[in-house]
Amino acid sequence: MNKLQSELKKITHLDDEDETLDQIDMLIDYFEKQENPITEFDESAFEFLIEKIVVINQNELEFYVIGGLKFKEKI
Repeated sequence: MNKLQSELKKITHLDDEDETLDQIDMLIDYFEKQENPITEFDESAFEFLIEKIVVINQNELEFYVIGGLKFKEKI
């Protein structure tokens, strides 16, 4: 039973890694297909790229991007 649980964890972890790599590929493709730099807010891009936003405090937000990437932004 323990061996099977261990194998299941490995497979699940590999599936998560595959999903993360797929999302990073999507992110790269998105930016490579842009003809011009993004200079203003694009709602469809935002909805595609950002998974969630966490408020750290009243002056800082943390953005979670597809592919497991994240960054903090001061406001």
